Amino acid sequence: MTEFVDRHWRKIALVFGLAGFGLILWVTSRYGAGVSGDAVDYLSTADSLKRGAGFTDFTGEPYIYWPPLYPLLLASLSWILGLDTFIVGGWLNAVCFGVIVMLAGVLLRKTLDQSPFWFFWGSLVVLSALPLVQLAANILSDALFVVLVLLYAFWGCAYLNGPTPKRLLRLSLLAAAAALLRWHGVLLVVSVIVLVLIAQRRNLKIALRDAVWSGVLATLPFGVWVIGRNYRLLGSVMGYRDTGEISILYNLNDAFQKMSHWFLPDQLLSKVSPLIFLSGAVVILLLLVARQSGRQFFVPLFSADNLPWVIFFALDFCFIMLTSITYDHAAYFDDRYYAPLFIFVVLLMGRILQNFADKFGRIRWSVAARWLFMLALSLWLLYPAYRLYKYAVVSRAQGEPTYNIYNSEHFRESALVVRLLEPSFDKSQPLYSNYPAAVYFYTRQITLRAPLSSSGEPADFDDLYQRYAKWPPEDKAVLIWFLPNDWHYYYHPEDLTAIAEVRIEFSSPDGMIYAVTQR
Repeated sequence: MTEFVDRHWRKIALVFGLAGFGLILWVTSRYGAGVSGDAVDYLSTADSLKRGAGFTDFTGEPYIYWPPLYPLLLASLSWILGLDTFIVGGWLNAVCFGVIVMLAGVLLRKTLDQSPFWFFWGSLVVLSALPLVQLAANILSDALFVVLVLLYAFWGCAYLNGPTPKRLLRLSLLAAAAALLRWHGVLLVVSVIVLVLIAQRRNLKIALRDAVWSGVLATLPFGVWVIGRNYRLLGSVMGYRDTGEISILYNLNDAFQKMSHWFLPDQLLSKVSPLIFLSGAVVILLLLVARQSGRQFFVPLFSADNLPWVIFFALDFCFIMLTSITYDHAAYFDDRYYAPLFIFVVLLMGRILQNFADKFGRIRWSVAARWLFMLALSLWLLYPAYRLYKYAVVSRAQGEPTYNIYNSEHFRESALVVRLLEPSFDKSQPLYSNYPAAVYFYTRQITLRAPLSSSGEPADFDDLYQRYAKWPPEDKAVLIWFLPNDWHYYYHPEDLTAIAEVRIEFSSPDGMIYAVTQR
């Protein structure tokens, strides 16, 4: 891959990028970006950094479950621009999506046939890619991570074509940033090391030297965070998490099912298993390998132009299959683990379709057949466009509908939230809630979890008396109780009357506010 694309195509890619930026602002125009539990952790930690309180979350506990770069970036931009961290996060992800679309267009132009059709077709596929739009429409670190992965594809190519210390330094710093952004960003560190060993394979001494110093440089900030900070202060490198069953076969099925939904309608997949499509694809690939002309299809994938992203694709996919807790992201829309691979899947599809289109040159009426094939691919674009349209309609009416929990119509139009936003609401007293993340998002006050049962049974009064006999520890506190309560392990306010004086101060169909004092 050459270092630069000609100016004409760069300008067109920039136009697609600006369209992507505008698209995210448009679909989030009702309430702003989506806010999940992870997002409140990011925002509250960024707010804490701005206050000078360090890496602590909305409950006042140390921030440990995610790497530090995203909240640090939100805090820095918020301080520089003088804007709220939530506003900064929404605009940052809109910019990231625009950059994703632009870089994907450049990558498509350099990887696929020079025909303008494949550039425009691929750019429209990425622009209408619902898995990427959903991530960019929420306060999540994934969109920025995809940007780093695409930059790695470009810079890795430049390094393979001319391995210099400056280019390797740039790659190492990029990998270090990726590892500080998302846990599986460490795979970019591994990818860079693999690239070094390949680029310098003719000189083992130089290969080992460069692999060591670049690997150390890329992992040093990550090691300082997980060992020097997390483990030293908290006794855990990334927090204590619920463990669950890891089924490689289930993960494999889940991956292909969700990836199939990127390109095929639900009505078809509900009748035909995605594994059938996978089996058919494997058969086609084996037939291609068996033919001399087919082997020519695979050779370019291992050239310097494509090898960086091929390495990352293989490492990331295998990592997901081997480490993902099977039921952790079972929701039909939750494909954020696979989303960083979307553009590379489009590249592979483009190469297969382009190879297929080239076969028409050998048949009669080849020009007509080629145009019909391209027309069919153009009509297929109606599928992702329609999915995006349905998503946008819901998002603009009710708030982002996938990962978003707290910045939705349910909370925004809640009488309880309206009360929390009133100037007369007293925020000086300690706050407790069955939805502490929601309370923090709307009040920006540290909010602790209401008493909850260690056994998961809210009627376990022995546990209540033993663990919360002196609750609340403050003289006075406020309990904010949302309805409906989906977290049944919280003790109901009526149960709390056994250990504290609980007096209702505000009531609405969607929740109550209680004044609480210790008995």
